[in-house]
Amino acid sequence: MSLSKLFVPASLFALVLAACAPDSSLEVREEETVTGRDGLAVPFVQLDVTKSDANPGLTVIRKRSQYVQFFGAQPPADVDFNKHWVLHYALGARPTGGYAVEFLGVDRNGVGPEKKLTITTLGTEPGPGCMVTQAFTNPQATVRIAKQQLGIGIDQVAQSATTDCSEPDFCLSALCAEGTRCDEDTDSCIDDDFCPLVRCAAGHVCDEAQNACIPSLCDPDAPEIACPASMQCVNQIVCITQPCPAEYRCEPIPEETCQSVGGYEGSCTGNVLKYCEGATEGPITTVECETCGWVESEGFNDCL
Repeated sequence: MSLSKLFVPASLFALVLAACAPDSSLEVREEETVTGRDGLAVPFVQLDVTKSDANPGLTVIRKRSQYVQFFGAQPPADVDFNKHWVLHYALGARPTGGYAVEFLGVDRNGVGPEKKLTITTLGTEPGPGCMVTQAFTNPQATVRIAKQQLGIGIDQVAQSATTDCSEPDFCLSALCAEGTRCDEDTDSCIDDDFCPLVRCAAGHVCDEAQNACIPSLCDPDAPEIACPASMQCVNQIVCITQPCPAEYRCEPIPEETCQSVGGYEGSCTGNVLKYCEGATEGPITTVECETCGWVESEGFNDCL
């Protein structure tokens, strides 16, 4: 075979290469990058859009009409719902600044009907000692991802964290005044524990949360959890529905007055009658009756 028969014209060789090269005019879609044998990481792009008074939670927006309904505005120019979905995550209203949210990752896992989109979010709150703005905030984040298969399952992994604003080893060098102690959570000197330093009166216990002596718990049906003679066991909860929850605590027995026993009309406590000669004045008379009750014809309580 002659060398002339092996010669390929340069123009034909260039044509063959052009036929094998990719068509650069074709649209290139955003594709997932492989992060593991069983999962695909879906890239996301942060969007500078927020929703006023956003409720807490994750929202997946698949259509332009959903976006307009949710945000109350048209989507930005770089969002095309023929190619994209939009994800929004919010913590809800917070009383101060110092809170933040972010998307940590979006991953597609599984195959067929088991395919899922796992969205990982992070909510951060300020820790003790953090300087924050004293104003209501609504921390939220919005991202754009490539459009996914309709009907794909959605899972959210909501992580949380607390910002550490403490000063390392603050209490090792702090000099706190007498009656105070160093608190490592707030990096400050606070009042010393109250309850170990006090002795509460009978019928009272020390409450560490309030740093005060409060009436002790009691049970009107259990003599072993009774109140002192000068106190009575009273339910602290006023109910308008039944069954009524109960929290019985010892309370001082109120001093009796003519008004408290019903004045001249008197009152019956069991078979004990108490009354005064006047509505608001006079000594209180106490009578033990066989039966105590209201006398309609007389207009007062009396022994029957």
